[in-house]
Amino acid sequence: MASWHINTLQSVFLLFLQPWFSIFAIPILGAVISAIIGKFSTEISNYFSVATIGISALLASYLVFAGNWEEQVILLNPTVFNYNIHGFFNNSIMVDPLGAFVALIAAGLGFLIALFSLEYMKDDDAQGRYYFFLQLFVGGMVLFVLAGDLVILFFGWKIMGVCSYFLIAHWFHKPDPQGTLCAKSGIKAFLMTFVGDIALLIALGILWLELNTINIKIITVEFATNVSPDLQTLVALFILLGAISKSAQFPLITWLSSPRRINIDAMQGPTTVSALIHAATMVKAGVYLLSRFYNVFGPTEVEPFFITIAFIAAITAIISAASALVSIDIKRVLAYSTVSQIAYMFMGLAVGYLAYYENQAISIEGFMATQFHLLSHGLFKALLFLSAGAIIHSLHDERNIKHMGGLKNDLPVLHWSTLIGVCALAGVPFLFNGGYSKEAILGSAINYASSGARLASLGWIVYGAGIITAPLTAIYAFRFFFLIFYGEKPEKLKIYKPGAIMRGVTSSLAILVIATGFLGPILLNNYFEPMFEHVAYHNPLRYIPDLVHQPMAFFNMILAISLVAVGFTISYLIYYKGPRTIMPTVRKYWVLSAFYNIAEEGFYLDVLYNELLDLFMRVTWKLRKLQSGDLNYNTVGIVVVLLAILIAFILF
Repeated sequence: MASWHINTLQSVFLLFLQPWFSIFAIPILGAVISAIIGKFSTEISNYFSVATIGISALLASYLVFAGNWEEQVILLNPTVFNYNIHGFFNNSIMVDPLGAFVALIAAGLGFLIALFSLEYMKDDDAQGRYYFFLQLFVGGMVLFVLAGDLVILFFGWKIMGVCSYFLIAHWFHKPDPQGTLCAKSGIKAFLMTFVGDIALLIALGILWLELNTINIKIITVEFATNVSPDLQTLVALFILLGAISKSAQFPLITWLSSPRRINIDAMQGPTTVSALIHAATMVKAGVYLLSRFYNVFGPTEVEPFFITIAFIAAITAIISAASALVSIDIKRVLAYSTVSQIAYMFMGLAVGYLAYYENQAISIEGFMATQFHLLSHGLFKALLFLSAGAIIHSLHDERNIKHMGGLKNDLPVLHWSTLIGVCALAGVPFLFNGGYSKEAILGSAINYASSGARLASLGWIVYGAGIITAPLTAIYAFRFFFLIFYGEKPEKLKIYKPGAIMRGVTSSLAILVIATGFLGPILLNNYFEPMFEHVAYHNPLRYIPDLVHQPMAFFNMILAISLVAVGFTISYLIYYKGPRTIMPTVRKYWVLSAFYNIAEEGFYLDVLYNELLDLFMRVTWKLRKLQSGDLNYNTVGIVVVLLAILIAFILF
């Protein structure tokens, strides 16, 4: 018995010496250790928590920059680590360019957010619980993106879902109504993502039953030939539903709710949690999931999959940008912005999928552009959310941007860091990473649309949605900036200036936003090439000045710059001098007034779901009255029958 324990401990110790294991194991184990330390010293526990995430970020950097990708010679053939500790489990961790890249984004931004939290959350009554789930969240995301099989992938996916519930509901202990509102918001976010959990689990179950393996590498090679066309479509659509749920795409966009009618959404948690979910983890998980299966789905068999992605992304990008345009909550503006920018990534993958399976020279433009925008968005959205958190902290929890103004001189560091983040979000070219990565996505769309391919019309739909969204993004981004920092400062506004940690983190992120704009195309130039050696590798990540030699790309560049300029001008004329209201003008035209109200209420999707839920509860209550006793046999029977029909549909 003693020998067995010694051998097991030796095996575990050897695992911790491997960077591919420690990168997720240290923050997950650190969550438990920090909780124990917190019983004796909250301050030491907090610093320990930040350190574990920092170590994970360092290990992720090592995997990215030391990865020996040139040894990979076939389609998505990464380094696969299979491990087995005395028969307890036999699974795999997969380290390839994609997994290491997203792990670095998650752990790196997670570290900066945890560092920011040292000051932002220093007066919180439940810091131990906060840092426990913060570490677990980052560890779960890293485990998810490095998963080499379906079991570990789903396990990491579920860790994120559970942690999001606890972090969004973090302030449930506060007096009502805030405490109850936070608790309901956490439950709602958990239920929204649970829809995707079920869909993903069904898809993974079908893959396992059909291919008799859970290894992602084997599934990648055998899926197209060993799974029937109908099941290919079903698996693809279920995986897409999982991604839509996690990334809050239409119609599961109701992470953000109707502010007047319901007002239960993910923005009720600490702003650092919003930064973590919207910049480093969670909503990026859907993008990663589709990227991971980029090589899996066949061209003709899953055509509905490509079409669905394109239309959902186009709808989401436009309606979420419209909602951001009229929102007045500082966090809700940024959250709607995230949903819109994630839709850009979905659009990039949609045209990328289509070109990839038509073996075009531009075959991975969409994939490459999406990953670049994943990096860009992670940095500038973390910058904007943390800047917003510092502003809220400085204004004693004020979140209404119309109650702000004139903060330029009082908060100079936040003024400049927010300006950099806003310019990147709006897609201002030449200096900011968002200008390069967004142009790359639109460029990949217009290249596919003009290629003469059979589904080129989808490329035009994607490109059109991107072009419509671009000026809306510029308007709401600069509206956000002008209303906070310009105009007249309200007389009753009391300002508490943020400390060195908050200013240091936001300044560091601002530098990274600019630096990755210049260095991103260089660092990512051939980074993903080992994953696609069997296709023509055409790099879309170029500096904007280089595009003048390409007529279509040059046209796209000029159009993108013009749209940003139009959006900036409109925002400047309306909002630069302060929080003017445009409602008197809007109310003159019933169409504008109706659209304003609909957009402000999130297109009433949350209201619709709430009414449907109420209807379901009323019907089941009536059915329950048909029975004596407490157990609702009718409802149970209905659920069993529906599940049986669904299983029969899947299997036969």
